[in-house]
Parts: sequence; structure tokens; C-alpha cells
Amino acid sequence: MAVKVAEENAKAYEESQKQRQYERNIREAKRDLEMAKASGDPVAIKQAEQKVAQKQANMRAFTKETGRPRRYDREAIGGQNL
Repeated sequence: MAVKVAEENAKAYEESQKQRQYERNIREAKRDLEMAKASGDPVAIKQAEQKVAQKQANMRAFTKETGRPRRYDREAIGGQNL
């Protein structure tokens, strides 16, 4: 019985760490997008927008697969959700 609980806890922990990695990736992509917008380069902006979209798609697939709730507040940069 204790082994099963330990395995479930280990799985939940691994999933939470993977989710946090996805959240960090999204925040990084959003920061890159803000820098591209500040530069005014339309090509860089488009690439950064695509990067954000891809990172968010990865998160959607992960939450759908695991059933974990998505925490949008953890994906926000600078206290705002973009």
C-alpha cells in the first residue's frame, strides 16, 4: 500500500515539475516577445509570437494529457497576463 502511494506521489511530483518547466518556457518566450516589440522589428515580433504560441500549445497538450489544471498566473510576466 505504501509503495503505491509513494509511486503516485512521485508521479505527481514529476508532473508538477514538468508543468513548471513549461510555465518557465512560456514566460521566457513572452519576455522575448516584449523585447522584439521594443525593437520594432516586424520579423522578430512574428517569430517571437510564433514561439509563444508553440510554447502555449505544448502546455495545452500537457494539461490535456495529464488532466492537471493550467495556472495562467504562473505564465504571466511582470504581474500581467499577456
